[in-house]
Parts: sequence; C-alpha cells; structure tokens
Amino acid sequence: MADRTLLLFKLQRIFHAASGNHVQRLIFRPVHYVAGLVFSRIIFPIVKKRWEVRTKTFFGANMNLALPAGLDLYILGAKGHHSECKLAMFLVKNLKPGNNFYDIGAHVGYFSLLASHLIGEEGQVVGFEASPDTFELLHKNCYPYQNIHIENKAVGKDAEQITFYEFPDLH
Repeated sequence: MADRTLLLFKLQRIFHAASGNHVQRLIFRPVHYVAGLVFSRIIFPIVKKRWEVRTKTFFGANMNLALPAGLDLYILGAKGHHSECKLAMFLVKNLKPGNNFYDIGAHVGYFSLLASHLIGEEGQVVGFEASPDTFELLHKNCYPYQNIHIENKAVGKDAEQITFYEFPDLH
C-alpha cells in the first residue's frame, strides 16, 4: 500500500524541480534531462518522429511515453505543471483503498496508474481516451494492472459520433 507521506514529499520535490531553473531540473534527474532535451531540441526537429521511451514514476510504476510530448514525465517521473502536481497531491491525500476512479481523457495513463497505486486491488480505475495513437500507449501502461479497465472512446453528455482532432507529436 502507498506510503502517502513519502509520496507527498516526493511530489513537493518534483514541484520544486519543475518550477525551478534548468540547473535544478538537471540535478534532479541528470541522464533523463540531458537525453530528453537532446531529443526534443536537436533530433526531433530533424526526424519529426516521436521517440518511445520507458520511465519510472515517482510512485514506482513503469510508464511508456512518447517524446517530446511526454518530456515532463520522462524528466520528473510526474506531470510537472502546477495544476497537475496539485491534482496528484489531491489524489494522494483523498483516494483510499477500495475507491473507484474514472479518468476521462486518460492520455497515457499517469493519473490512472497513480489512482491504481492508491486504491489497491480492492478498487477499480476506468480510463477513457479518444485518441487511437495515445490509446496504444495507455494500453501498454495499463494492461499489467488487474484493477484498471480502459476504453478507446470519447466521453460526453450526448451519445453521438464526433470528429476528433489530434495535435502533432510535439504536444
């Protein structure tokens, strides 16, 4: 089961690194920082193809990502934006073993995996991701977990067909 005090401490360190300067991020995770920036700033502009990598999250889960879009997760082991750090802290403080969690717009599964870690085998995570390409990574990340069920579908208030637009690999 999750040691919530340790997870919150790690999230505070991640938030500090994410909101700091380049030197602070370099010190936080040097190999990932250099590799991620070399790919994002030098290689990607030339080849225009994403690079699939595997990294470990702050809560110990392995995650498959596509760079450059997943650069924050690759460097920090967590989503680095202020709002995403706050959401992760909220989940750590409030999700309990046996809870259920719905991840609408699950992307590659960061919050689904965090929720799975926090609620344990007694709880259930249901994730929805509309993008077929992103769903492939979501599936790779979630298939080992018995308590995560994912759907390649959009979620909205009406049952209807939609046109779904995707950003290029940069985002």
